[in-house]
Amino acid sequence: MDVFRFAYFPFVNAAAKYVEALDFKLEELFSERAFEQVRERGKHRVLEAIGDGITRNASPSEESAKKELLSYPVARILVSCINDGYLIKRYALSEANQLSRK
Repeated sequence: MDVFRFAYFPFVNAAAKYVEALDFKLEELFSERAFEQVRERGKHRVLEAIGDGITRNASPSEESAKKELLSYPVARILVSCINDGYLIKRYALSEANQLSRK
C-alpha cells in the first residue's frame, strides 16, 4: 500500500508503520506550524462526523495524501480528549461508513 491508500484507510497497521517512518514526534503534530493544516483537517473530520459523515479530501498529490493520513490521529485524539460517548460512537461510525463506500 502507498500513502494514497493510507489516506483512505488510516487505521490499518501499515498506515501506522508508514507514519512512524516519517520520524516525527506526536508533540510536533500538535505544536509545529508545519502541521497547522493537518490539525485543521483533523478538526474538520470530527465536525463532519457530527454532521453527515466524514468526507475524504481528494488526494491528488503525495503531500495532500499525507495531510489526510495525519489528520486521522489528530481527530482521534480530539475525540478522546472530549470524552463524550455519543461523539466517540458517531466518529467511529462515520469512519466505518467511509470504509464501506470504498
